[in-house]
Amino acid sequence: MKGLESVELQREIVKRYGLTDSAIVYTTESLEETQDLHTRLDASSLIGAVESIASYLPSPEHQEERLPYLLEINRSVRNYRAGSEVDEKNLVAEIERLVLNLKEISELATIGGQKLLEKRIEEILAEEEERFQAVEKAVLQAPQERLAAFQRGFGLEMKQRFFSMSAPVQITLDDLPPPLLDRYRASGGEQFLTLAYAKTDIWDNVVHSPFISFVQGLIPQVTGVPIFMKVLIEDSAHYGRIAIGIALAIIFFLLMIDFKSLRLVLLALSPLFLGSIALLGILGILRYPFNIMMVAMLPLILGIGIDNGVHLLHRYRIEGADFPVILFSVGKALFLTTFTTMATFGSLMLAKMRALIGMGLFLFVGIGAIYLITISFVPAFLSLAEKRLKKRIKEKPSYEEKLR
Repeated sequence: MKGLESVELQREIVKRYGLTDSAIVYTTESLEETQDLHTRLDASSLIGAVESIASYLPSPEHQEERLPYLLEINRSVRNYRAGSEVDEKNLVAEIERLVLNLKEISELATIGGQKLLEKRIEEILAEEEERFQAVEKAVLQAPQERLAAFQRGFGLEMKQRFFSMSAPVQITLDDLPPPLLDRYRASGGEQFLTLAYAKTDIWDNVVHSPFISFVQGLIPQVTGVPIFMKVLIEDSAHYGRIAIGIALAIIFFLLMIDFKSLRLVLLALSPLFLGSIALLGILGILRYPFNIMMVAMLPLILGIGIDNGVHLLHRYRIEGADFPVILFSVGKALFLTTFTTMATFGSLMLAKMRALIGMGLFLFVGIGAIYLITISFVPAFLSLAEKRLKKRIKEKPSYEEKLR
């Protein structure tokens, strides 16, 4: 899917921020279980980010470990005194940094597909650009006493907030704001949501992804888009094999009714098997992996590919061993039907989506390989069989020779 905008953006997110855009989701039955799971997931090098209520409410043990740090911060805040002097240039630099932060948030909103947030920030930047410039100008022109008074009032307000936030006491669910509880706790209050994001791109090989294997080993009953895609691919491969078996059985049964000869049936089927081997070899040389669409197309290749062999053998029954006549008559029809089918499916290779490209390549190469084997191997085999049969007839003594 090289060149597809959505995929390139998805990979850019992984490259920039070290996590995928699709999460594995799990629900736990208690807060303690959520906190324990969050800790174990967060400790793995395969995890880019873990999101749960435990991000805001650590376990009592972890809170106890952090209490000394909170106590130290609380004491430092208590002893804080706002300075009387203001560095105007420093203050202007902070205002400029605020504008840059808003622009960065806008870029993140673009990457994350948050169009409403992106639009609102752009509106703020457009509306407030002159105001930001006016504030910077006012700061540089304002008297030092006025700036110092503002700093003392602002410093007192921030001191009170930091002092409250750094209180050395453990927090509980009741201390969390309702939006957080609504996001991570079920409406009944008995289950909690946990989301885990992979650190690296998992989509190139989702079936054998170490991230998915690790999470499933840790949490068997987990869900999410990565799990859904893995199950979809595995089930497609499993039921695809069943579909191929059923298709071959039906084809074999119908050919037996038509030809009433096991040898002719096997000869008609031989281009399918030889063409499939050639198809796999070509895909291997091209280093193009199987995907879901390819598995779904296998029965289609069998159904289309068998036609050439059947038509050729029916013509052989009519014309006998005159292969130039056979290939000249029915060969044109086989070429035209095969070429138009290959061209139709081959046009899918012009798409940008990897699944469609793979489907087009798979059908184009598969149908072409079966066609080439049909018009080369089947006549050659029949010609060789005819020569051997004539040789046997010639070597076999006649009735008159036996009497002598």
